[in-house]
Amino acid sequence: MKHFAHLRTSSILVCFVLMIASCTPTVGDACVVDSDCGTGLLCDGSLPDGYCTRPGCDTEGCPNTGLCVTFDADTSYCMKPCQEALDCRPEYECVGEFGPHPFCAVAGSDE
Repeated sequence: MKHFAHLRTSSILVCFVLMIASCTPTVGDACVVDSDCGTGLLCDGSLPDGYCTRPGCDTEGCPNTGLCVTFDADTSYCMKPCQEALDCRPEYECVGEFGPHPFCAVAGSDE
């Protein structure tokens, strides 16, 4: 019986660790302030419900699953990659006009 109690405790611990890991902020997550985005990302509050990103990713790169999108010679941001609209948050759409990899951008925007 002692073995089962240890197994149950271990299983609960593993589930807790996985739950915490899945809560780590990533590129494209909603935010209000920079600290909502975790290490290496900033909150762009000008976008609907905020958008965790990193400007200047053409030289800095993107953390986690972010995709570096260059909008013009001086402007690049980490964006959330997508394959379809369902991959994006509400008010965002999957766009592919800025290179071979589509990303989540504000719906109806020219970005």
